[in-house]
Amino acid sequence: MTESYLIGIGGSGSKCVESFVHLCAAGLGPENVSIGLVDQDQSNGNVAKTKQTTTKYLSTREKVRSLDADTVGSNCSYLKTAIDFPDNGSVWCPLPGTAKTIDELFGYDSLSDELQGLMDCLYHRRIEQQLPLDEGFRGRPSLGAVTVLSQAIEGQTFWDNLFSKIDSAKSGREVRIFLVASIFGGTGASGFPSIARRIRNYLEDQGISNVYISGALFLPYFDYSKPEDENGDNETVVHSQVFLEQAQGALYYYEKMFEREHVFDNLYFVGWDPLIKVKNGGLGGNQQRNPPLLPEFYASMAALEFFQSPEIPKSPVYQIGRKSEKLMTWEDFPTLCGSEEDLQNNLGQMVRFCIAFKYIYSPHLKRDRWKDISGEEWFKKHIKRLGVDLDDDAPQAAIEALEDYTNEFLLWLSSMIYASSTETFLVELFDVHHFASHSPDHPTNSSQLHERLTGQQTQSFGSLVTGIVTPSLGKVFEEMTYNKRIKDGRGLGEFVSALYSSSHV
Repeated sequence: MTESYLIGIGGSGSKCVESFVHLCAAGLGPENVSIGLVDQDQSNGNVAKTKQTTTKYLSTREKVRSLDADTVGSNCSYLKTAIDFPDNGSVWCPLPGTAKTIDELFGYDSLSDELQGLMDCLYHRRIEQQLPLDEGFRGRPSLGAVTVLSQAIEGQTFWDNLFSKIDSAKSGREVRIFLVASIFGGTGASGFPSIARRIRNYLEDQGISNVYISGALFLPYFDYSKPEDENGDNETVVHSQVFLEQAQGALYYYEKMFEREHVFDNLYFVGWDPLIKVKNGGLGGNQQRNPPLLPEFYASMAALEFFQSPEIPKSPVYQIGRKSEKLMTWEDFPTLCGSEEDLQNNLGQMVRFCIAFKYIYSPHLKRDRWKDISGEEWFKKHIKRLGVDLDDDAPQAAIEALEDYTNEFLLWLSSMIYASSTETFLVELFDVHHFASHSPDHPTNSSQLHERLTGQQTQSFGSLVTGIVTPSLGKVFEEMTYNKRIKDGRGLGEFVSALYSSSHV
């Protein structure tokens, strides 16, 4: 069995991990994967959102894939991937719990005159050496690189977890590690090569082979209005205008890396033209909470391809493109392990399941309502005959977890499509207007789910997936009523599996 490890570095890296988790929910992920996040900004809104998504995934999976009670069965792809994301050690902050500066980190006042002079040459004395690092590196990779390299040591839970996975290669097991970050900015641009080198050095020191390192690097793909520091100091804020300049220098760096040393087995580069406008650049902290965007979705697909390909892809660098400057359809996505239909089919089934569960079935499964539909055949077949008592706390907790993750998935998908679309560029993957709305004045540019569906929206269920006609809600109800029960499904998990199966495209 292959050990897979995904590491999201910085805000863009964490948002890619969020997309990856949702693809795993739709049955597209590997059998198992470990996830780690790296960010100096401990309160980063993007990182917090990814942690929330992953936690909800794990909570829901625990309740419908239990070996002892409720399970969807072995043939259901819903929440198939076992994700390892322990509470302790999954997120690494190089300098935790402090507003340290580079000056304090290296003890500037105690350095010799020669070393102080070197520090002054490398880092601006006032702007960079005195910059508090509790909200990240503010788009300065040089600050991030020295911090990451100085703090990436054994004995920290994050690194011990990672090295433990790597050590499994000593017994002949293959290990694949995928890093994702932006090539511009601060934490991602500095952490991406530094962490990869730290891993590669560990492999060489331990004499370990059979470990492969890949990653996805974001070229500039978004833009935002110039933020202002709360103290009025604009010298320390991150300006998107410098992203292209930083990316150009970084590409030259990676060109020389490939010529001189073996750090990565291959890399995927993802960019976007024109840059996607986001409303809230933010200085850092919980202000930095941007909507999900299509380039992050692409990068998560690269991770899926790397983890699940029978052999490690041979090309050192991968890039992707789209057919039209004004339109994106399913044809613009690369194949996953050779199958063009998996992405559309799996995501289509997931969206249809989420809508059917949220708006049609879940409202009738609450304690005060289930008796009204207890005589219906689908209820007797998939709930009553399996001994599920909806007055008990356990099934109600499972329903609540399913609702939470369903909302999380639908918000992610609709926000991504709304935020990535413009008046001159259309994303035609799903008709998200069916279940969500979007306000351009929303501070994070995210969508809002409809409280309930109108009659017209219910009737248009079959046209949710752009480009194909899928079965109606009536057909889903028919299959729930007349199809055979899921053989190895148990408890409430059998109902979930039956509804997921009936939601096929």
